[in-house]
Amino acid sequence: MHCFLFFLVFFFYDMVIPEGHRFRPTPEELVNYLMEKMRDPAFTTPDIKDVDIYKYHPSELPGLFSSYQSDDNVWFLFCTLGKYGKSDKFNRRAKGGSWKITGKDQQVEATDSNTICIKKILVFKDCDDGKENKTSYTMHEYHCNEQPGSKGQVVLCRIERKTEKKRKPSCIERKPDKKRKPSSSLDKGPASDSLPYDSGNNDAQDNSEVKRIAS
Repeated sequence: MHCFLFFLVFFFYDMVIPEGHRFRPTPEELVNYLMEKMRDPAFTTPDIKDVDIYKYHPSELPGLFSSYQSDDNVWFLFCTLGKYGKSDKFNRRAKGGSWKITGKDQQVEATDSNTICIKKILVFKDCDDGKENKTSYTMHEYHCNEQPGSKGQVVLCRIERKTEKKRKPSCIERKPDKKRKPSSSLDKGPASDSLPYDSGNNDAQDNSEVKRIAS
């Protein structure tokens, strides 16, 4: 009984993502996850879900990953990449559009082995009345050597929704207004109830009066 309870506690602790958790692996670490998935198809991890992304529009990703919130608008998933019939070309059509390869392939080496995997960069394009419109969704698709006899290629996808970063308002010193502000009462001269303005002539008049009286 105690062993069973311990198993349940360990299982739910492993599957529940703690608050504040951030999953930001390097390309080399993602290749390690992919190698583990290829060795054991039943391999799971809370941060990388098994989702057939090609059955969905990327805007539906938040609903598919409802168990946790991605502040970075980044999602990781395992999926199987199918092909066009008997062709060797992979089918990347999805709901409402398709994923288009952009740029050159990049080689990524696993950290725990000498395995070399390939990283492709793709962008999702909406298809509206035959016209393709580029969206803000990008994908980093990792895949290694294809398993012999498999019906598709197991890949690990890192999907991100690019958003414009809002610029924080900076502290800008306010420039003085070029227009002259209305002057105050002190600038206009004495008010009506102020003392009379003395220009110095009153002293001359007082001196002349003193001389006249003295004479």
